[in-house]
Amino acid sequence: MRKPFSYSISFILPYLLLLILATFILIVKPKGFTVYWMFEHRIGILDQFFYYVTYLGSGLFSLGIILLLLLFKFRYAILAALCFGVSGLVAMSLKNILNLPRPLKYFELTPDMVAINDLSINSHLAFPSGHTTSAFALCYFLTLIGKKSMLSFSLLIIAVLVGISRIYLFQHFLEDVFFGSLIGLMTSYLIYHFIKSPSRLDRISWIDKGVLNLKH
Repeated sequence: MRKPFSYSISFILPYLLLLILATFILIVKPKGFTVYWMFEHRIGILDQFFYYVTYLGSGLFSLGIILLLLLFKFRYAILAALCFGVSGLVAMSLKNILNLPRPLKYFELTPDMVAINDLSINSHLAFPSGHTTSAFALCYFLTLIGKKSMLSFSLLIIAVLVGISRIYLFQHFLEDVFFGSLIGLMTSYLIYHFIKSPSRLDRISWIDKGVLNLKH
């Protein structure tokens, strides 16, 4: 039987390549480079696309995934809630401790740098990106339980797009997204393997049932 990690190779390997690319950009380019580059290449269709994609990293969407998992298996719903909650707690703690400026504050003296219309923009609590943290936490967790290579790669694309949307929408810098993704992925990995093997939930008789089959 293949281990869950073997199914996540389609997630991990491309992700590592993206981390290398992001590290290179962070080293050789000045702070705010990716934000300004995306600002210069904005087009209407991408404005709309990323406006909606970014909600895939919201708390409301994450809650929806957790409620959906409740229908099929309580174990998965509990683990997903832990991944989302713990990663979010880590991200929020760092935000409040560091209180770093967001692009709106950083570029306030650059008059041509404006946000997309009707988009609420914050000026502080930049690091790390909470949306990116949540997206990577849930997408990597779903990769571990989904056990399909194509699903793993598709989930990576979703998580990466959420991260890109945070930069494109003038909400975060590349480093915020970079470390947010690491926090989300590592939290899910640790929680899944700490509880899964040996499972601390197996003693609960109904743990592998869901709302849809609770009476069976």
